[in-house]
Order: sequence, then C-alpha cells, then structure tokens
Amino acid sequence: MQPISGLLSALIFLPVLESIIIMLLPRPGTEQKEGQLGPGGFDFARDLLVNSALLFTTINLLLAIVLFGAYHPNSLALPVRGLGPVMQFRERLNWIPLGGGHWVEYHLGVDGISILLILLTNLVILVSAVYASQAKRGAREMVALLLLLEGGLIGAYSALDLVLFYLFYEATLIPTYLIVGQYGGPERGKAAIKFFLYTFLGSVLMLVAIAAIYHYTGTFDILALSNPNSAAFAALRRLSPHLLMLLFGAFALAFAIKTPLFPFHTWLPDAYVEAPAVGSVALVLLKTGVYGFVRICLPIFSAQINQLAPFFIVLGIIGIVYGAIVASIQNDAKRLVAYSSVSHMGFVVVGIFSLTRIGLMGALLANLSHGLTTPLLFLGLGMLEERCGTRLFRDLGGLRKVMPTLATLLLIGTFSSMAVPFFSGFVGEFPVLLGSWISSQTATIGNFWPTAVAGTGMIFSAVYILWWYQRLMLGPLPETYRKLPDLGRYEWPVLVPLAGLIFWLGIGTHYWVRPMSLPVEQTIPASSEAVRDDLPVATLLNQQWIEETYQAHREHGTIRLAPTGIPTHFPPGVHPPSSMMPPGGRIPAGLSPNPQRRSVPQGLPFSNPRFSRPMVSPPKTPRATTPAVPSGGNAK
Repeated sequence: MQPISGLLSALIFLPVLESIIIMLLPRPGTEQKEGQLGPGGFDFARDLLVNSALLFTTINLLLAIVLFGAYHPNSLALPVRGLGPVMQFRERLNWIPLGGGHWVEYHLGVDGISILLILLTNLVILVSAVYASQAKRGAREMVALLLLLEGGLIGAYSALDLVLFYLFYEATLIPTYLIVGQYGGPERGKAAIKFFLYTFLGSVLMLVAIAAIYHYTGTFDILALSNPNSAAFAALRRLSPHLLMLLFGAFALAFAIKTPLFPFHTWLPDAYVEAPAVGSVALVLLKTGVYGFVRICLPIFSAQINQLAPFFIVLGIIGIVYGAIVASIQNDAKRLVAYSSVSHMGFVVVGIFSLTRIGLMGALLANLSHGLTTPLLFLGLGMLEERCGTRLFRDLGGLRKVMPTLATLLLIGTFSSMAVPFFSGFVGEFPVLLGSWISSQTATIGNFWPTAVAGTGMIFSAVYILWWYQRLMLGPLPETYRKLPDLGRYEWPVLVPLAGLIFWLGIGTHYWVRPMSLPVEQTIPASSEAVRDDLPVATLLNQQWIEETYQAHREHGTIRLAPTGIPTHFPPGVHPPSSMMPPGGRIPAGLSPNPQRRSVPQGLPFSNPRFSRPMVSPPKTPRATTPAVPSGGNAK
C-alpha cells in the first residue's frame, strides 16, 4: 500500500473542525430551561450530541486504522543511524520564515511508536466522548474539548520540527485545563491551576532550550539533530558538555513533569481526583512526556543520558515504591488509582533509562497498557460514583451483587494493573525488569538490587489494587444500593473495547511489538546498548552488533564478495559475523566488543564510566565505481 498524502494532517485538523461543529449543536435538554424538551420529553438534542460524537470519533479512529494498515514496519533495508529512515507519511512545508533561508517547518512523520500512540489516542477519545455525551453538565463542551485534545496529541506525536512539537505540546494543556477547571469537583480550580502552572513552567524552559539549539545548529529538524551524519548533529556535539547538559535538563524537566516522574508528580493526585471521569482519562492520555524522552532526548542527547541514566533510574524506582505505598493507604477509590499511576509510570522511566532495547520496548508496552487500564478504572469509577454518589471506601461494598457486569470489567482492569500474566500490564513491566537486570546503567547503582527493589512494585500493586477491588465489589451490600442498575446501553461500548484490548495486548503482544521493533533498534543501536559484559546475553548482543555493522558496509558496497558468497575484502575495523564465514572460519582476532557493555564498576554508586559510541559507520553515499558484487558473484 502506498503512503496516503495528507493523512496525518487530516488526523490532526479534522477533530478541530468536528469540535466546532459539536459546539454549534443545541444544548442537551437536561441543561436547558424547563419546557424546552421535545414532545413527550424526548431529548432530541441529547441524541444528536451522542450520535454526532460517536460518528466523528469513529471516523477519526478509522483514519488511524488506515494509517496503521498502510505503515510498513520493515521498510528499512539496512541498518543505518538516525530516525529519518523509519519515518513514513512525511509531510513537509515551509511555515514561518526566519530569514537567511531558514524556516520553522510544518514537518510531520510517524514511525511505529507514534502510530500506536495515535491509535491509542483515537480509541480512548472515542469511548470517552461517548461517555461524556451522557453527562448531566457540560456534555457538549466536554465532547468538543476532547476532540481538540485529540488533534493536539496527534500533532505532538507526528511533529518532526521542534517548534511544531512545542506548539502541539502546549496545545494539549488548554482543553485539559478547561475540562478539569470547569467540570471537576469542589477543588477543581485549585487542581487545574496547579496542573497548568507545573506543566507550563517546564514547557517554557523547553522553549528556551529549543531556541538555543537553533542558535547553535541553525535548524529545528528533529531528524537532522538525531542523524550522526548531519551537520546539525556535529554542531551540537561541538558545544561544551556543560551547555549540552543544561539543554538536556530543560527538555528532561518538561518531560518529567508531564510523565509524571517523582518528585515532579505532585500536580497529579489533585488533578486526577478533582477532574470528572473523562477529565481523568484526558490526563492519562497525556503521553507526551514519555514520548518526548524517547523521540527527542534519547537520540539527540545520548551522551547526557548516558551520564544521568542512573539518576533517572533511581527516581523511577522511588516512584514505583512511593506510589504503591501511598496508594495502599488511601480511603478514596479514585485517589488510589491516581497514585497507582505514579507507580506504573516509574516502571516506564526505568525501562527507558536502562538503555537496553528490551527495557525500552517494555517501557513502550507499559505506556500503552497504562493508557488502556487506567481509563478503564477511571470510567468505571465514574459510572459507580454516578450511581452511589460517593467514592469513599467506607460507604461502598458488595456492589458485585447488583452490578455484575461492571464488577467483571473492573476485575479485568484490576488484573492488568497488578501485572497478571496474559494481561497487558505483565507484558510491559516484565521486560522493563529484565532490561533493568541486564543493564550496566542499573548495575552502577548497586548491582542487581535496584531491579529487585523495582520488582517489589508488582507485589505492592497486588496489595493495593486487590484491596481496592475488595472494598468496592465484595463484602456486604448496603441496603441503599440494592436497586442500583448495571451498565446501560451507552456504558457497554465505553468499557468493553478497553477490556478487550487489555487482553489483546497481553496475549497478542507480537502484533504490537512488530511496528515498534525497528524504531527501537534505531533509537538504541546495538553498539550503544548498556548491557552488562559479565552476563551471557552480552555475547549474543555483541554478535548482533557485529552483524549489523557488517551488513551496513556490505549493502553500501564497501565489502566485496567472492563468487562463493564468502567475504574477501572489508574496510579497516569491520569484521564479518561468524554466520558469514566459511566452514571452520572464525571472527578475526582483534575484534573490539561493544564498549557500552562493561562489567560492573567496582567504585562508588553513580561512578558511571564515560561511554562512547564507536560503531563503524558506513559511508554517506554508496560507492559508484566499485560494484558490491563482482561479475558472476552471488548477490545474496
């Protein structure tokens, strides 16, 4: 299937147009004055809003599915560095002139990581909009704001220009702030302002760093800044280490606040609790912090991340344990789920900064799982609170007897949250722990102990989430709740898709891993993985690094093959993998293993050695004069 021109722009701006149309619809009858309902009390405006929200969000989801179907996960023929080769559906226009032939560009593109986040956003916005259209207050406005949020998030996930990314990153704050501040609980104003100030402060520092990058490199292009063969990449590396660390710190602070990472999480509990159910879901969907770490910090500030990775791993582990312990002592069901998010996002941070491919893949899967599981729990709690009028554990219990369907769906979310195998939570958190176990970055903190401490988060999660479910659904049923209804016709389609995808992600994990495999390999090349050299897996990964380097030079014509297919010549520093040698052959002596994979340092904690990336890079252009395969040779 050929790439569809303009599809990303349609996914970004169509929701904006749809939100304007939603605001032009009449206000639902329960929000109108008495006497404005239709004959017989039929609420035509409510039905129109529900059907319009369902139609618009379904169209958006179908477009995202088309994008996913047209994406080629294995489009890269040979291993090369940088993000450019994996980006598809590229759109590029000059936008804001800066003088001297420089522009702020409208530059879009996606890879497998971006596409899955776009799919997640469209699906969760669909179910949230259907649920919000039934609200007794502000239904029309909340649906419109959710559509605006959808457009902003998709723009952030597809922007390849730093200024464009910043604009979409900031645009997501406005609808979220309005949903929390206008339609939240009694303390909504305080929670909304706290959320806005925290995130806006980090964003302003990021904008200063973006301006500084342009000053020194002359470009905002994320692909150029992450490409080792580009002039922008070289210009950035010529800056002093102190200045580069400041630039990285500005980006990292903005992304840490949005993730949220301990101790920058303090806006989260109040915002999650005071927001309406769809507002809490909107806050969960703000995956731009995690995405920023993966898309911007890892490829552009690799040296700085190598130095500070142990520090971020420590913060992630603290977040895991702290969030789980604080969640265990809550008496409000919604606040407990809010603190559980701090714990789950700690796993994501540990996976990213383990600087291993399996850890990064686990972090991305855990991020997707969190985007499915937590909305299920929040929306289910919203339905429960509408019926019972409270979220306090002391007033609830035994609801399984009158709401068995809701109890079953919440049980699925409970198992996913505690990372039970075959549920989405397990396939994210287990690879994170495995990546942390084999990471030399984690080993600099305290050998295997940091991973063991992080693993206790899975134990604590079983404690607090089972206690949460027991207090809500098991035990004696209060007399006042004996006639409560189970799920209605507009509530089934809200929770069932989320529950189904939790199973699909947990059982059919390969379907989700396949689109992200190549972007993960490009983000963390085999020569840069921080794998401990004292583990058997290091030998296998070193061999993979050798094969990638060899194949890159072979494809570029700098390695010649004899008619038998056996390599006869290769440039200095490049050696053939053992699989390509003749019978009885061996890898030549002097092959240097990946210096990123080192034994555990014997010094003090955080005495992380300086890492380098000496991967032998192929030439920028293929050799035209010397054919890769002599006449009569074997092309394969």
